[in-house]
Amino acid sequence: MRHLANSLRALKSIRHAYVSFEPALQEFGSIKPAADRHARSLHQALVASAAGIPADILPEDKAPVNEEEQAIRNEVDVDLADLASTSSTAAVLAANSVSSSWSAGAFSSFSTNTAPISNTVAVEDDTWTFEIGRLAKLADGSCSLRSGSTTVLTTVASAPGFFFNRRDLRSVPFLVDYREKLADGAADPEVLAINAASAALAVSDIPWGGPLGAARVAWINEKLVINPKPSDINEDQAELSLLVAATEESIVMLEASGKIISEEKFIEALRAGVAAARHFLPVQKDLQKSRNRGKRVAELAGADPAAGRRVSEVAREAADSILRSSDLGCAPRTQALIAAKSKIIETMRAAGCWRAEFARVPGSGCVTNSDVEHAFSAVLGSTMRSLVIQEGLRPDGRGPIDLRPFKIEADHVPVVHGSAVIDAGDTQALCTATIGNISEMQRIESLLGGDDSKRLFVHYSLPDFALVEGVERSGISGGPLVRHEMDRSSFIERALLPVLPSEDKFPFSVRLNAETLAADGGSGTAAVCGSAVAMTDAGVPLRSLVAAVSVGMVSQGGAWNGEPENWPEDERRPPLGQYELITDPIGLENSLGDMELRVAGTADGITACQLDVQIPGGLPLEVVEEAMKRAKVARIRALGAMEDALQSSSHSGGKNRETTVADKNAAMFGTLRIPMTSIGAVIGKEGSVLRGIEAASGAKVNIGDGGILTIFAPTTAQFESARAALRAAAGDTLEQGTLYTGKVVGVKDFGAFIQIPGCDMRALLHISEIAPQRIRAVEDVVKVGDSVEVVFLGRDNRGMLKVSRKAALAMNNSSSVSSSSEISGAIDQ
Repeated sequence: MRHLANSLRALKSIRHAYVSFEPALQEFGSIKPAADRHARSLHQALVASAAGIPADILPEDKAPVNEEEQAIRNEVDVDLADLASTSSTAAVLAANSVSSSWSAGAFSSFSTNTAPISNTVAVEDDTWTFEIGRLAKLADGSCSLRSGSTTVLTTVASAPGFFFNRRDLRSVPFLVDYREKLADGAADPEVLAINAASAALAVSDIPWGGPLGAARVAWINEKLVINPKPSDINEDQAELSLLVAATEESIVMLEASGKIISEEKFIEALRAGVAAARHFLPVQKDLQKSRNRGKRVAELAGADPAAGRRVSEVAREAADSILRSSDLGCAPRTQALIAAKSKIIETMRAAGCWRAEFARVPGSGCVTNSDVEHAFSAVLGSTMRSLVIQEGLRPDGRGPIDLRPFKIEADHVPVVHGSAVIDAGDTQALCTATIGNISEMQRIESLLGGDDSKRLFVHYSLPDFALVEGVERSGISGGPLVRHEMDRSSFIERALLPVLPSEDKFPFSVRLNAETLAADGGSGTAAVCGSAVAMTDAGVPLRSLVAAVSVGMVSQGGAWNGEPENWPEDERRPPLGQYELITDPIGLENSLGDMELRVAGTADGITACQLDVQIPGGLPLEVVEEAMKRAKVARIRALGAMEDALQSSSHSGGKNRETTVADKNAAMFGTLRIPMTSIGAVIGKEGSVLRGIEAASGAKVNIGDGGILTIFAPTTAQFESARAALRAAAGDTLEQGTLYTGKVVGVKDFGAFIQIPGCDMRALLHISEIAPQRIRAVEDVVKVGDSVEVVFLGRDNRGMLKVSRKAALAMNNSSSVSSSSEISGAIDQ
């Protein structure tokens, strides 16, 4: 799923979809689509994103007016009959490109040149081979990319846009499906998939702003490695793994995992990654040129121009007033926006210019609900950008560098191991940490070979009630909210894993639940902060606290908002113009802004980073670098607030469940080290002793390396009961030099075995320790069943318990002499 999200982020930012308010050949009718055929090709797609606005269609029953129009219709029928669903071996990407109208030019791009074409590019000590026209011939575009013995096939298919009347949509649906079958470990299939997908789109007739290239960069043993093997990126060697996608001018996506790496080394790797990604652009351009296939006409419509101007005149004052009302919270602001749109519709009705969608007449100035939605969104976006850039005023009253009010309460749920509630403005998250047995680690069979395991589980959730917009999740098969939850869970895991103690120091698994209770932007970063506090509250000895912050951006170039007149036709992305970075953006700023950069890390460096780009065409490298520096400042401030929360908690520094118990009903965990020679005694014959201890106490015990036992119990009493039983079974209850009374349970030529109450291990009474003088045989002094006083001497080199009757006799004699002296002295006095 993470690979799928990366592919989507890389591709969606450079779509070349623009709005035209002048539909071509409006008098032409439309043709009923073969919907089932396209549904089959997209039914397993998991990701939807935005790229433009489909326009409306004229009624189907309008007949062609001349032979030219009829010929066009015939051509449509033939060409679209050839479109079929496709599947792939490693990656499947499908894109819907929708046009506002159809004309002869819309179909002139279908190419008859379908002969296989291949091209190669040198990558370090390897060669990558791009091939088009050989596989998946019925798709709009396909490309297979091979590196070594790893091959990725990508296909793109589009539904003809003139079959849809969806002016209510704000974007072209863009869907991505990624599947891994098998990889050999020599090449990174994720990097291959993004490059192959770009090539497939480039050689197709689907309009977009590519091509793009993708590369992975890693710091390994203090060296920058370009496109390393997956096997080279491991927990011990790689200090950073960074995946970046870029065009000739911009960055469109990045995702990184680091082991507390400095911003300076991160930026150095980012620059190298961008250069490496652009290495794959020429080969894609050559393939596109050799295919010589044009692009479809994709005139995507938002508001009708005349209607948009009428709505804008009414909406600007309301938008400016709402955005200047810094006292409005998330819910009141949303309600005010809804009320403003309703008032606009009432105003249009009163003026007699409101129409239902089916009755609209383009260019007449009549207004529909879709016109209001599009125009109001454009006005709201341009107003917000103007306020932030020109006045430094944000919707909630903060300045560009200010964090929202930040509050964390540790130990909110006392019966779990650790918990924290975090409030960041109107965003709220409840995070809980549960410590588990090391045997509960998730075992993973890697497609790259071998087995792997993970002992940190993160479950981030964003329920419907947390969203003021009332968005509904789109089913369990991978709707937008489901994918969002999986993506954020991965980000939180990568952010916290570098500070989790090594297994030998902390032999436990950890499960984190991050429940978003209210979302107004930054729910993922809030979950990172809350989870780190919850783990500390649970007693997990983190190497350092981790905080996460996000940085957004608004720009003049991003004020496109469906208005293309300021976007030069020869530009792949609009000019950026003036821009302003904004720290910790709220939900409205995210939806109307141009990017969101999420950075997690400690005070010393970065552990995870993720970039989402909304502005068409991507971002310049220098803007991303500036945002990274802004994020560091905000992260340090967030860490200070987290430390204050832990210090003010009733369990400052975290709960040590082995020594401090706040609630007798609280679940407990801890460790106990025993000699390796005692493990057999603890386990017992066929596990009988260990099973008996678990059954009697209700606790769960795991035996690890080095004689370390991990204990988990639902309550304090059960924990202590299991701990005492384990100590007894291991012979760990005896104190050296202490006198005990035991029973002889066995006699051998070399000595006797003594069972001491409270200790399940038998102790050896060697023949030399039975009496002060030399004896002929053990049974001359002690026999089975005898009660005997002994002194515990400790363990021998094999871990065997040793006791001495001779020492006990000496101790008793010494005590008797001392007592006699005291009595005698008392009489003398």
